[in-house]
Order: sequence, then structure tokens, then C-alpha cells
Amino acid sequence: MKRLFLLCVMGMVLGGAGFCEEFSYKLFFFVGTVEARRGTETWHKAVINSVFLPGDEIRTGPGSEAELRDTDKSIIKLKENTQLTIQRFDSEESLFKVWAGRIWMRMIRLKYGNMKASIHTPTAVAGLRGTEFATGVWLDGTSDFFVFEGALGIREVDQTEEILLNSGFRTRVISGQAPTAPEALTEEDFSQWQEKKPAEEKPKEEVKKERKELGWQAIYGATMIDDKLYYQLGILPELKFWKFGLGLDLSLYFDEDGKTRKNDWKVQNKILYLSYGEKEKGFYTRVGSLPEVTLGHGFIMSRYTNMLYYPSTKTIGVEASWNRKKGGFSAVLPDVDEAKLVGGRVSKKFGWFNLGATCVFDSKPATKTTVYGCDAELPLPLDIKLYGDIAKIDKYGMGFAAPGLLAKIFGADFRLEYRNMDSDFIPAYFDTFYEDVRMKKIGSLTSQGEKKKGVFSGLSYKFFNYLSLSMTYESYSKKDPSLYLGCGLVKKIGSLNSASISLYRKEAKPLFSDFNQPNTMWRFVADYQLAGPVSAVYTYKVNYDENGVSYPSSSLSTKISF
Repeated sequence: MKRLFLLCVMGMVLGGAGFCEEFSYKLFFFVGTVEARRGTETWHKAVINSVFLPGDEIRTGPGSEAELRDTDKSIIKLKENTQLTIQRFDSEESLFKVWAGRIWMRMIRLKYGNMKASIHTPTAVAGLRGTEFATGVWLDGTSDFFVFEGALGIREVDQTEEILLNSGFRTRVISGQAPTAPEALTEEDFSQWQEKKPAEEKPKEEVKKERKELGWQAIYGATMIDDKLYYQLGILPELKFWKFGLGLDLSLYFDEDGKTRKNDWKVQNKILYLSYGEKEKGFYTRVGSLPEVTLGHGFIMSRYTNMLYYPSTKTIGVEASWNRKKGGFSAVLPDVDEAKLVGGRVSKKFGWFNLGATCVFDSKPATKTTVYGCDAELPLPLDIKLYGDIAKIDKYGMGFAAPGLLAKIFGADFRLEYRNMDSDFIPAYFDTFYEDVRMKKIGSLTSQGEKKKGVFSGLSYKFFNYLSLSMTYESYSKKDPSLYLGCGLVKKIGSLNSASISLYRKEAKPLFSDFNQPNTMWRFVADYQLAGPVSAVYTYKVNYDENGVSYPSSSLSTKISF
């Protein structure tokens, strides 16, 4: 009898321990400041493998993140400034309360069994009918919901009317109002949330594919270099392994006499680029061609490239950046051989504000210039950011860009800023055409004249993931306006793999006619599938000099992709 009693007690203890283990979350990973408490206890620092039971709370500080997992590998990821309560978690129901911040969840348990699950926020109640979703709660209690797999049944906390939010859609709940009509998820939504999936949960084949990708392009055709016709023959291999990327330009250019260009035999001219990582995601660097470099908001360096004269001139540059939640840095050296131009930026997060400092230096004797400045940015709810920039050209004038606004409106990225500048200050001094007009720029800096005041605006949008549109426009007093327009096909339609057209005009009037003006550039590229892996690529580009003389270049080549 005594033994039977002991066995019963042991069974109850072991059963209770098993229950706690099965229906609990553990702190799997965290960075920064993460605190926890049980019931009404005081907050204390959380540690790895801390167990969270019903009634427990967890919160993250500025620039911090945390990840909770249960025994079935269900996952809850908390972004910075987020507070979560596990109100109930058992075999019948899971109930969570998000007080503030943003979370991403994957509920593996909902794939089987009869468990119910729901998320409560200050303004909404969401019943989980799917396995993967995210939610964000703003300072006023407004709640956003994003569904990546399955569905959510969502209602305002004091109302009974519920909407069904299916996979691929989002909605917003404001206090006292019914949920907004579902909208399709944007690419930013997917990149913001789905990229955070653990790699170990992906199929092995997919992981292998991500780690090693090899692409080859065989090209032959005709092109213009330095106003001379050349026949191009070569291959453009691209190798991607894990976070590393390598691009080569193994092309040879023959003139009409069958002679090759001497510069084509240089080893450095065969390396198109070598890269590691991705921009805006941790550490990133690229050596070789730099298609587009922007520092900060672009008030000092915007869309700069060392490929303005490619392929007649091939320049090896270096770009590097390191981005973290609390700050980071960026650096660029466009020409390693000369090392005359160098730029850098550092940023740091202080509470709600992001502060940054930028400096770019051109040490060429004839165009010696230093531009430096600082900026501040304040993130707000509803995907809005307020910012301001101030910069100065050493020994010349100063410029302000404030207030500035970054916002997402109906899926489009919108930018607007008011600029107030001295007559001897040029915004985005280091731009796309800098290598071509650097002498003209330094000569145009004069303190004679009135201050320049005006607006700068930008817009980018993707139509149904098929067509992308981007535009920037700037207009100042006593100056002609500048315009950039770009339109591209981002998804294959029929035999047309891709196509893009762009127009860049600097201080031109009128903007949409009389195109033989200085600082005007057209570029058109089309990739048309012929048969199997073979496609034809047509490229056309034309520039206009100070006298309105056009310098067109075009090429028609065949590409074979393996």
C-alpha cells in the first residue's frame, strides 16, 4: 500500500513536470535588454532557456529582440519595445496578450488537434485559424495584422463583427472601429517578417540552393566604346556561395581589324565584383563595380556610381557597411587605384531618435572638395519617419533639408523634404554624373546670388509585382527643375524576361521636351527569350553634352543562361 502511494505521488510529480515541459515556452534567443516577470513580481533580466508558463510576461527594450519556442517548435519572435503576456497555454487553448510592439508567430500546434488560439491587443481580438502571422501594436493601441499562412478571424475588442483575414493579406484595427478592408501584403511586409524564419526549418534542398548558386551568361554581339565599333565575345559567370558573390567579365572586344583592346588583358578588368552579405542586413561589402551608392538620406551622396564609363573604363571600388539595430557605418572608395574619392557615414540610435554623420572627400587637386553633415530621424506609427539633414561644402556654403518625410501610402514609398541652401551649396553633390561633371561642379560654386529654396520629392511603387515605377523631382528658386524617371518590368511576361527604361535630367527646362540639353541621359534595356536558355538583350543609352550633342551607344547581344 505504501509503495502504491509512492508510485502515485511520483506519477503525479512526473506528470506535472511533463505538463509544464509540454505547455511552456523557453527563451531560445535574445539580443539587447530582455526582461521577464511572473504574475505581479518585479521585472528581472531574462536568461537563455528561461521557462515561461501561463501568467508570465516578457518585454524587450530599444534595439532588442527575443525568440520563444515550445516543444513543438512553435515560435514567437518579439521585436524591440514589445511586451507580451502568455495568458493561457494548455491542450485546449492558447491565449496571448500583446500590449505594445510587434511580434511574429508560427503555431505548429494548430496543424493538428483541436487547440484554439487567439491574440488580444488593446483594440482587437484575433482568433488564429492559420499557422503563421505577425501583429504590430502602436502607442495609441492601433493594431496591424499580417497573415502569411492560414487565416485570422479579427474583430475590434468592443464589437462583435468579425472579418476573415486570409493568407497574403493585412488589416488594421483602430479603437472603436471595425477592421479595415483586407489589403494585399507588400514585398516590404514579406521581407520584414518572413526573412526571419529559422534556416533549420527550411527544406534541405532549399538551404543548399541558397548556399550555392552558379549562373553563366555567354554574350556575343556589337557595342560602341569611345565612339568606335567593337565586336564583343565572352562569358559573364556569377558564382554565389552562402553569403559570398563573385561576378566576372570575361569578355574580349575586337575591332574591325580583328585586334583586341589592350586593356582587356588586365586581370583587374576581368573582375566585375566580389561581394559578401546583403545591404541593410548586418555586414556587407562589395569590391569592383559599384552600380549605385547612397549614404544616409542622399543629401551628400546619392546614386553615385563608378560605372559611368563602363565598359570602356572599368574601375575597381570598395563599398562596405555594417547595420545593427543600435547603429552602424557605411564606407565607399570608388577607385582603389587612384584613391582620390572616399566617403563614410556612422549612425547611432539614441532612444527614439536615429542620429547620423556623413563625410565625403575628393582629394583630386583640381576638384578638391570636402562635404560633411549630420542628420536625425524619428520613426513614427503608420510607417512614417520624420527626418532632417544639414550639410556643408568646406570653404563654401551650407544646406538644410528639413523637415523631411518618409511614408508608405497605399503600398507606395513616398518622400518629401523642404530644402533651404546657400547659393554655393549643391545637394547630392556626389551623384550619378559626378565623374563626368566634377570639374564643372567645383567651378559652379559661387557665393554670389540668393539662397536656394524648394522641394525634393520621390516616389516608388510596384504594380501587382509586375511593374515597378520610381521617380524623383526637385525644384528650387532661380534654378531649373531636375527629374529622374524609371520604369521596369520585374516579372516575366510571355517571352519578355525583363525590360526597363529610365530618364535622368539635371536642371533642364522644359522637362518633357527638347531632350538635347546638357545633363540628360536615356537608358533602355530589354531581354527577350528566343528559345530554351537563349535570349537576346538589347541595350540603348544616350547622353547629351554641354553643347547638346548626343553620344548614343547601343548593343545587341545573345545571352545563354545555364
